[in-house]
Amino acid sequence: MDLQFFVEAAEEFAEIVWPIRDKIKVGDLMMIGSVARKVPNPIDLDMMILHENPGLDEFQRLLRSKIFFTDQEAFHSLQRYLKEANIIELLEKTRTNHLVARGLFHTSYINTAYFRDGDYKWRWDTQNSPEFARIAFSEGMLWNPETKHYDIPAKTRYVL
Repeated sequence: MDLQFFVEAAEEFAEIVWPIRDKIKVGDLMMIGSVARKVPNPIDLDMMILHENPGLDEFQRLLRSKIFFTDQEAFHSLQRYLKEANIIELLEKTRTNHLVARGLFHTSYINTAYFRDGDYKWRWDTQNSPEFARIAFSEGMLWNPETKHYDIPAKTRYVL
């Protein structure tokens, strides 16, 4: 799979999730990692979901605890935290699902409280890594629903 396949998978993901973002309390979708940096022949797709959904905070904690044996198991358990939308059904037969099945679609979830609540920021950085957030927001690209591309540098909207 080449860079274009991963970019198209990220765009397809956004086109499915963006219309239901209010329902699932998602504020922004950010492509991070090698695909955001446009590295030729990336090995996976990394996404960060910026949200205000307490269920996604819990899901992020579970992801970091490594209780899931596969990405597919984690992806299917996500439905418990997004009761408002059938995310599994929506993403069926997509590039995202193809990547999840192969362990090549990785997500991180960060509540927008990170930018205004010192306690939340400290907890998130402790469970994950402050370096991870710093790098993600300095290199990440946000979904732009007008152009239907990830073409907004995250650092223009979010300051750490």
